[in-house]
Amino acid sequence: MMKAPTRGPGWDKAAVNDIAAKHYGGLQEMFDHYGWSTDGYVISQIASSKVVQTYGSVAAFVDAHENGIPNHSQNGFDPWSGDYTVMLTSFWGWKPETWGTVGFTLPGRRDSVVRETTDPFIMVVYVTKNAVDAPELTRGRVTGFYLVSHIAGHRDEFTTEGHHGLNPEKWVYSLKAIKAYEFLPEFRPEIDEFDPTLAPRARSVAASGEVIQPALIEKLRHIPYVEVPVFGGEPVRDPEITYPGKGSDDNGRNKVRAGPARRMGYVVPGEPVDTPKELYVLELCGDVSAYLGRPANGQRIYKIGLSLSPQTRLEAFRKAMPRGAFTWTAARTTREDGHEPYPTFEAAECGESAMKDHLAKTGHHLGGEFYAATPDEIAKAWAKGRSAALGYKQRGKR
Repeated sequence: MMKAPTRGPGWDKAAVNDIAAKHYGGLQEMFDHYGWSTDGYVISQIASSKVVQTYGSVAAFVDAHENGIPNHSQNGFDPWSGDYTVMLTSFWGWKPETWGTVGFTLPGRRDSVVRETTDPFIMVVYVTKNAVDAPELTRGRVTGFYLVSHIAGHRDEFTTEGHHGLNPEKWVYSLKAIKAYEFLPEFRPEIDEFDPTLAPRARSVAASGEVIQPALIEKLRHIPYVEVPVFGGEPVRDPEITYPGKGSDDNGRNKVRAGPARRMGYVVPGEPVDTPKELYVLELCGDVSAYLGRPANGQRIYKIGLSLSPQTRLEAFRKAMPRGAFTWTAARTTREDGHEPYPTFEAAECGESAMKDHLAKTGHHLGGEFYAATPDEIAKAWAKGRSAALGYKQRGKR
């Protein structure tokens, strides 16, 4: 397979222009072929970004055109492949869906970043420890990363209106983020653990960012992540979880589309099956009697399951509900119980089955994996599930 040339200044734009001319007849014809819009930018300025949004990387775009125009788009994005400059900075929060940019207060710093990085480049983000409004699972942790283009503009062009009046003099000189990826909550490293040498440079990293060295990139390579929406970017209709480990390809990746993965008829929404799993119990908080349409009599509404990332499942349930008087919370998870995830799907599934068996006798089944039960009944079900999963781990079979 033909590989993209070694990166140097402007290699990506040159590769895109060459392929556009050779295979499509020019940039405009290539845009017409894919139905891309220019979004108000000069076509040569936005071309590389559109290629990355469709193919995952310019390198994958080059590979896909080795034998002419491909029949379908490719996704060859591997953030830690060495094809991208990787930088680190800190934010006061992690909300890519409303903040689609990396910005700088001084125009000279933005210009120097453009000169010193590939287009696009990776910006890894950690949330500052004293960001009191940020969720607990993000504060002081490396939360995710942007794929950032060299498209320059004012920060208000790349953020929702809710940000426009806040600190209006800061981060004005911005670069457009074209994709965003979130590390799964349970796997996000604390920044002091990720880079113990950072503290003396923290203010400089926050203001200007800094290029990450190979040893830190190697740490990032082993953290599971998933694509999330970014303001101004393409919709994330079919996201992927990437889990580096068992069943991975030659680059150490284990990519599985966020549609259901199955084993023996079991559905694990949005994640690989062959990864460590936790058991979890989610609780729907609100007026239970009103929701059930009958007196609750001490019962609450629970969802039980197993997952690589219960926190990601929790967020999915929260986002699936309109804002109102009801919200999902995590009642129990394996990690919060002081245990390591179970090493196999089968061990966790054995534990989940034990919980279901108990609740089938004592709770009120609401369909699927949803139950109306008292906290005491859930505690007993959890104990049975944990015991069954640990027993499976010890025996290696049922």
